[in-house]
Amino acid sequence: MLRVTFLGTSAGAPTTHRNVSGIAVGTTLGPDWFLVDAGEGTQHQVLGSALSLHRLRMVFITHAHGDHCLGLPGLLASAGMAGRTAPLAVWAPRTIATWLDQTLAATTTHLPYELDVRHADEVTTWPWDDHVTFHARPLRHRVPSHALEVDASVTTRRLDVNVLDGLGVPRGPLWGRLQSGEPVVHEGATIAPDQVSAVHTQRRRAIVGGDNGDPAILEPYVEGLDLLVHEATYTATVAAQVGDWPMHSSAAQVATFAERCAIPNLVLTHFSARYETLDDLAAEASEHYHGTLALARDGDTYTLDPTGTLQPGNHIVLRQPARRG
Repeated sequence: MLRVTFLGTSAGAPTTHRNVSGIAVGTTLGPDWFLVDAGEGTQHQVLGSALSLHRLRMVFITHAHGDHCLGLPGLLASAGMAGRTAPLAVWAPRTIATWLDQTLAATTTHLPYELDVRHADEVTTWPWDDHVTFHARPLRHRVPSHALEVDASVTTRRLDVNVLDGLGVPRGPLWGRLQSGEPVVHEGATIAPDQVSAVHTQRRRAIVGGDNGDPAILEPYVEGLDLLVHEATYTATVAAQVGDWPMHSSAAQVATFAERCAIPNLVLTHFSARYETLDDLAAEASEHYHGTLALARDGDTYTLDPTGTLQPGNHIVLRQPARRG
């Protein structure tokens, strides 16, 4: 039902195999997608994926730090150069909107499509369509920061085969019309869809976060949450050495919070460039959390299916390590 692709999983600065923050969120209903953060190089990461800038519908910038937003002007310009004409929504702190206007003006960048800009520090809920509603959830960081909550639902009508057979309705076009919610006439009698079917709604919720030094700030929003995507910049040992000033979370902090709140699926991202491997972060998180846990790599795709189970998808190599020597 929900699909999450990681375009960048590094914190602060890119590494040879990880770009800075960028997360694509979509649904299994179609190819449209939404971008959470656009660190420098995000447009290049998109080129290496199956995502199309023509199907991008909204960019959500969590906060005004470079590793989360410096790629936005280039991505917008590239979309225009690729022939995009459909409007694009940008949901971001007001400071980002001001900076974006100034950057586009200073570089004489003229977009061949309209931007629908809304300010996340003022507009906190965005009912997108009949299937998806977005919420901006406050986080704790050095500057105002938000997580994007995605509330997705799919409604389906299930036919009761026994009732239909009992009424003598033959399989075929009449069943299809009833399935779509249309009444039909059979042997002179009108059959309403509700007579022979039931409507089922499946709902799944995910929170995809920006930088956050206090996972517990999300507690008012996590009851019934299916998936939390959260930063884990450091191990607890390194976090203690760095101190509270950067306001980032350790793997232990996030894992402990997710375990206490019984969040069934947890994906960690935004790892400090000091970590060449994620082994220490994975071990620390596993010690405190016993649900479905993943540490994202650039190119990883995860799907939250209608049952709430997190399914790993294909891994795509988006960046090749730099050659040495």
